[in-house]
Amino acid sequence: MFHVDDKKVSHVDENVVTEIIEEISKHFGDLAVTRGDILFGEDGLIKISQHDQVQEALDKFGETYGHHLSSPCANHLWNVNENAEKLDKEKADLFHSVVAKLLYITRDLVQTSID
Repeated sequence: MFHVDDKKVSHVDENVVTEIIEEISKHFGDLAVTRGDILFGEDGLIKISQHDQVQEALDKFGETYGHHLSSPCANHLWNVNENAEKLDKEKADLFHSVVAKLLYITRDLVQTSID
């Protein structure tokens, strides 16, 4: 599976995964590689959890928000506050990183539920 610059490689033999990563690295240079376990459920289906990725995204903000909303689409969603304080480069990059991570996670969840 390819998503922008992210790849998922899965094989029963860990050595095959290593070989594939090495081959891709020959073409694209050093890669940031994360490996994890895939769990099989009692029904024999593969279960992939993204809880760690969600927690990592929340931890990056370093703040806790306790608001309860009935909908993610508030009435003011499309109103632009021209006087709002702009994020500095570091916070803007962090915001972009977390939003990209959450979009990736939700894309996987939506795709899984469609399949």
